Amino acid sequence: MVHDSNGASPSMAKALLHEARARLAEGDTRAALSVAERILSLDAAHEEAGGFVDALHAMPRPALSVVIPTCNRVDVLRLCLAHLEAQTLAAGDFEVVVVDDASSDDTPTFLEGYTAPFAFRHLRQPRRGGPARARNRGIAAARGDIVVFLNDDALLCPQGLEIHLTTHRAVPDATFSVLGRFDPPTDFSASPWGHVIAHSDLIFNYAGMRHGGVYDFLHYYTCNVSTPRVALIAAGGFDASFTGPLWGAEDIDIGLRLERIDVPVVYREDCTAIHQHDLSLDDMSRMFRVRGGGAVRIFARNHDQPCHYREIAAEDVAYWRNLPRRITHRVDALRDRLRAIDALPLPPGDDVPHRFTGEQFPRLVDLYFGLWRMRSNALLGLIDPLCQGLDHVLERCRESAQTLQSVARPLYFAALFLRWYYDTVGICASEHIHRVPDDDRCAAAATMPLPAFARPAHDVDTATPHASPGAAPHTPTVSAQGRILLACDFFWPSVGGTELFVEELGRQLITQGYTVDVACRRLAERPALRHDGMTIHEFDCYNRFHDGDMGRGLAAYRAHVLRGGYRAVLCLAHPDTWVCHALRDLPADRRPRIVMMPSINAANLALWDERGVMDEVRSVLRGADLHITVSERGCDAATLAAPHAGIDVPHLFIPHAVDDHAAPGDSRFRFGLAEDRPLVVCVGNFWPVKNQLEMLRVMTGAEGRWQLVLAGAALPWPGERAFFMDCWRTAARDPRVRIIGPLPPDEASALIRDADALLVPSVGESAGPLVVLQAMAHGTPWVATPGCNAVHDEAGGIIAPVEAFPDAVRSIIAAPEKARALAAAGREHWRTSFTWAKTLPLFVDAIEGRTAASGLHMPASLRALNDELARNLCGRHAPHATPDGIA
Repeated sequence: MVHDSNGASPSMAKALLHEARARLAEGDTRAALSVAERILSLDAAHEEAGGFVDALHAMPRPALSVVIPTCNRVDVLRLCLAHLEAQTLAAGDFEVVVVDDASSDDTPTFLEGYTAPFAFRHLRQPRRGGPARARNRGIAAARGDIVVFLNDDALLCPQGLEIHLTTHRAVPDATFSVLGRFDPPTDFSASPWGHVIAHSDLIFNYAGMRHGGVYDFLHYYTCNVSTPRVALIAAGGFDASFTGPLWGAEDIDIGLRLERIDVPVVYREDCTAIHQHDLSLDDMSRMFRVRGGGAVRIFARNHDQPCHYREIAAEDVAYWRNLPRRITHRVDALRDRLRAIDALPLPPGDDVPHRFTGEQFPRLVDLYFGLWRMRSNALLGLIDPLCQGLDHVLERCRESAQTLQSVARPLYFAALFLRWYYDTVGICASEHIHRVPDDDRCAAAATMPLPAFARPAHDVDTATPHASPGAAPHTPTVSAQGRILLACDFFWPSVGGTELFVEELGRQLITQGYTVDVACRRLAERPALRHDGMTIHEFDCYNRFHDGDMGRGLAAYRAHVLRGGYRAVLCLAHPDTWVCHALRDLPADRRPRIVMMPSINAANLALWDERGVMDEVRSVLRGADLHITVSERGCDAATLAAPHAGIDVPHLFIPHAVDDHAAPGDSRFRFGLAEDRPLVVCVGNFWPVKNQLEMLRVMTGAEGRWQLVLAGAALPWPGERAFFMDCWRTAARDPRVRIIGPLPPDEASALIRDADALLVPSVGESAGPLVVLQAMAHGTPWVATPGCNAVHDEAGGIIAPVEAFPDAVRSIIAAPEKARALAAAGREHWRTSFTWAKTLPLFVDAIEGRTAASGLHMPASLRALNDELARNLCGRHAPHATPDGIA
């Protein structure tokens, strides 16, 4: 990870520099950069090579990144890439990133051997996760400011990428998406069925759109669309839980989130792509069944959006999940008639083809919107006339010459019905349908068995579905060890240090024979109430007790704790939140054992003192049977041990734990980073307390031959989003810096593993950041601020104020052997104190009421060695003796 400097002869350096300039003259910037950085890897002080590299990094990155998810379609993928080779846009202005979603055909072999005339990378998913997850990986890997999404069966017209880019550049101060067309092939459009698809809004609403028009999220089609990368990250990326048999609508979902941050869709009719796929009637039926089910997810968590089935009831769902045979047989008869007409060799007419849209038949569309209300007689009253109309078309075709235009109208009416019929089937098959109504009229639907087609596929990484409605959706068989409740504010799918730790702690306790439940606040975006073997109990709770209302779910939460049959409740939260506060006065003879792992930092203490609520916080802490501190001498340990506090509850030091698992492959390749340039990373969501903005200001204002990558999510609240945008603007001014957005945990761990240094600029942490432990586990040196609490008792890094980060980074890069020695001390400390093998038995003892000294305190000899290594490496940036802010 850390580069050696062994010197280079002047003649070798001169020859390499000549080669680098020749490569640049040929237009191969990447090769020129690689050769020049080879000089610097041999002689870091070579001024001419350093200036050449800095000039190259100042050159613009590709303007566009084309992201193509693919799975088992190597033949059409070849055609897709061939059309990108024919683009009029200069090859240096775009790159292509293909994300292989665990294909089992010849796709991997083809991609390995593919040679492109443009910058090209291919990434392989370790397991199938669906197009949303694949696109997210492409967003993270993209180097361009604009991301173009193409389907792998999209054959883009030669000027397509140029249109995308010039449209964005035409209004440089505005942020918007550019939507192009996705048209069926000419030969397919020459059939009756293809003609109707090509000239209607059945699949895409191009027929009702105008060139240059601005449209809403319902028009965000990812088969041929481009969006600024900053907007995609600010919107949270694609929701990867849109997967499995009802994966549809992940594009509309991100379109809605983009619209909420003022990113509309601009339509370019001249930016065409051919859909290299004949969309059969079966394909359309399956598509709308999938889209209907996917849209339920959107409406279930966005109750402000109009929804035509908001009043659906359990009896409606039951009927549509078990349609009578006479209905399904009659629908099959309608489909047979459509196939019979489609088989006829009808010529195009002389008239201009008519474009059919639902807006032309509003009463019919309103009727179809309410299909979910209908039962057999009403449905037959719709299907039978459509069958008769198609019979009449067949009769006319036998009697006289007909054209595509002359039969299009009755075909459109039949197809429009089937579109909404299968949409309704998908709606009622969704496991989330009970969440759509504003009341409990559909609650019983959550206990109904899903249709066979709606059950999760085995080859897709999916969450376990809801089992029943309400706060207690599932009552699993209680294990021999008993049931444990992990209580926290946020939990999956929210991603943060606490959430990830609770997930892993739950998984570890399951291995010990416990049944593990999780109590947390309700999240509209949560796709299931089972996750990794844990049952999730959601409550309408939020806030801290000194903020006022903590939500209407407090009583339900308290009752659940008392009646849930738990052996113990382990609370992992700030003590002033609803998670802990609601448990402070539960009757001792009826409640389970309560173990609190309270998050306490200097900022918390200052706030509680300012608001005059410290006594109540202490009363909350007295409500536990045991406290667990995650630092040896941090704010949590100091607060609980303070004699004047009068808390009088035993506490035990059990540090956080992590494993050293990480995604395979090289992060530099995955994200298109320079192979030989030192890599410095910062991993964490963009909260003001994480202090990325100040770190960026300091690092971009300092000289240095490094590349800095920030990975983390932009949070959805206005203040946090503004903070993220400030970070983005600051990073955009320095070509050494790149923000790649959120990563899956294994890829974030791999990024830390592959880095030369991890930076942690937080102004306050309640514990020690998990990313520091990951750096220790991988043998990566870290640099953290004094406010990071437990880092004062963790080896392997440098503790320094954020303004000293550039000096610390330079020290690590300039002295690789010393940096490796420091990192090795960190890995040894992780091995002896921060693995689950060390900490899990202590958690079990805490749950069972067996308390003893943990024995995981940092040994004095290791502390002395770490301090000496840090001083040798960085001089005055040696670790502080005690964390700031402790009273």
